[in-house]
Amino acid sequence: MIYGDLEIGRATSAHEAEYTRMFGEEADEAFVCWYGPELSRRFRALKVWMLLKGVGLDRLSAAIESNLACARHLESMVQASDGFEMVAPVELSIFCFGHVPAQLRNESPEAIDAFNQRLLVALQRDGSWYLSNATLAGRFALRGCVLNYRTTLRDMEILLDDLRRVARSLPTSV
Repeated sequence: MIYGDLEIGRATSAHEAEYTRMFGEEADEAFVCWYGPELSRRFRALKVWMLLKGVGLDRLSAAIESNLACARHLESMVQASDGFEMVAPVELSIFCFGHVPAQLRNESPEAIDAFNQRLLVALQRDGSWYLSNATLAGRFALRGCVLNYRTTLRDMEILLDDLRRVARSLPTSV
């Protein structure tokens, strides 16, 4: 059986009332529609409750703070570098930035944006990182988000090193 012991599942997930009684359906088929007492939507709060009970508020808070610290660390490295620029300030664990190679410093924003688009694709193909993109104030940005509790400050340093390595393999113009 896919769900394990059906009776245990019923006891923990089902709400018995006349309006929930199923007609002409096997119990196995009906099991998947037991969302919670309100029946109209999933019991999504259960996941948050289980996380808080299992991990604890202090450890969860520490993991979130660690993710924020990683994003801020990347921001400080970008601001201290001469080859990168922040496109938006870090306020969450999301960072939006761009690479500006020395050869493109005097080029148009469109040329820099086009280079960053090529850099994003090349980085994804490289397989070392997966960044997404954003457009902020009309500018293309490399966008990352730290969500894994195992991410370290060193990982952010490696990200910039990998971006530099991949960028060196790209032509600055097409």
